[in-house]
Amino acid sequence: MSRAAAPTLRRSAAFTLIEILMAAAAATMILIAIYGVFGSAMRMRDNATERMRVARLQSRAVTVLRNDLQNARVSGGKLAAKLQGSQEAPSSRFPGYLKFVTTTSRQGSDLERLGDLQQVEYFIADDLETVGGDSGILVRAVNRNLLAQVEETPVEESVLTGVNAIELSFYDGQSWTDTWELGETATATGTVGTTGTTAASTLPQAVRVRITRAPTEKQPAPAAIEILVPWTTQVAIPATPAPETP
Repeated sequence: MSRAAAPTLRRSAAFTLIEILMAAAAATMILIAIYGVFGSAMRMRDNATERMRVARLQSRAVTVLRNDLQNARVSGGKLAAKLQGSQEAPSSRFPGYLKFVTTTSRQGSDLERLGDLQQVEYFIADDLETVGGDSGILVRAVNRNLLAQVEETPVEESVLTGVNAIELSFYDGQSWTDTWELGETATATGTVGTTGTTAASTLPQAVRVRITRAPTEKQPAPAAIEILVPWTTQVAIPATPAPETP
């Protein structure tokens, strides 16, 4: 009679505790690495989006201001809104103020009634959303009705946020000065009469505007915006009637 074969013992195929802990640690490290790469990509995307937004806003501000300066026109008579530029603004705690007449009002239903001349003012207003009040909003105030008997309130529009200073320079042919003011009555020689001892009697040959911006929590202070425009505007003198022939 043969003896029965001894039963064979088989080892169970389960994981040990050490193997589970090692796998969990490896998975954690992989997830941390993936999260780091994903977070870095998201930050790069946000920074690029912010830079593009800032670049677009700056480009628009430069376009608007340059267009106004290139089409500036100092006129005689009733439309002689004077050219005024200084480092001190009449109603703003931020430095920089510019006021002049330009021919950029070429659109809108009031073009036929009011013409293409408009008076623009640039200054920095307080931004209530800025923490600390270190910067404000670059404002463009427009007055299209230059013939009104009572001066109307200009229509204000926001051009650029985060601005802390407007630096103005005017070239007189020999040197630069940070203040320029013209009077209101044009003379037959093409100069403009003064309204005070500090007013100029001619137009500057060039205007330079430098806009500085404050840093934000996400971005350092951007490079200053600088606009240099040769002053090609002419003083508009009312036409002299031709002498009557005898």
